[in-house]
Amino acid sequence: MVNILSIAKTAKIFVYLIVFSTLAFAVDRDIESVLKRLLEPRVFEKNKTFIMNGIFKRSQLYFNEYGPDYPKILSRLKDNGLLKLSVPSVRAFKIQIEVSDSPIFVTRSVQSALKSLGYYYATPIQAEFVDGRFFLVLLMNAENALDPVSFMQEMQEYGYRLTSLTRENEVLWQYGFKLTSPKIPEALNLEYGVEMSHGNLKGEYWIFLNRRGGILQFSPLHGGKIYPDLAFYDSSLRLISLEKASFKNGVYQQKIPQEVSFVRLSDSHTPSNVKTGLRFVLERL
Repeated sequence: MVNILSIAKTAKIFVYLIVFSTLAFAVDRDIESVLKRLLEPRVFEKNKTFIMNGIFKRSQLYFNEYGPDYPKILSRLKDNGLLKLSVPSVRAFKIQIEVSDSPIFVTRSVQSALKSLGYYYATPIQAEFVDGRFFLVLLMNAENALDPVSFMQEMQEYGYRLTSLTRENEVLWQYGFKLTSPKIPEALNLEYGVEMSHGNLKGEYWIFLNRRGGILQFSPLHGGKIYPDLAFYDSSLRLISLEKASFKNGVYQQKIPQEVSFVRLSDSHTPSNVKTGLRFVLERL
């Protein structure tokens, strides 16, 4: 009886060790594949022992509930001099974005994020929608490749989470994003019955309604004639309709259906008409 129990106990431990080793190997294999996608092959092979047995020995620390923790991984690579983004002279860098949501929203979000990071002249050179996936490629002439950590953080402001990242070569990075909750950072969040005044030098106003609906009322802060155009969008920034507000007693107003999440307001004649400021009030339907 003792021998049987001893054998069973030994077998149990043996099975546990096999399972543990398999899981550990799988994790190590995962982190290795992630690192190979982020580093140049010669850099990885030259420093493989230091990388795998040193920096990323406790590989489980570099994964979260969604998969690879890219900010943490990239920060460790940069801190150890393994991820170099600068080049001796100006180069034509490219980034490829892959998403499964609205091309309009992701294009706007990417360009806004790049401008926030100082890339004012990022040029779209390819855009296509294939099998439900949208691919966008942008070209940027710079002395440094785009910092992926900073770019990820900026895209989070628009509701995107990074799902994949690959450094295809010295000048091309490929990003996969998932839209979790669409956001426009500069959008006004109006409360029912609460007046808000706001100016915008671009002459363009975004309003977030979160599918509440209502009657939008607005007027120029400093008087004068304006020619407002309103565009209604759903939560993925797909266009629902274009509208012209009515004018009565010095106030413009427009009914907004509940399916609308975002409203874009501009002037059909010139942005100068509205950039000095508008007064907004949202009333219940």
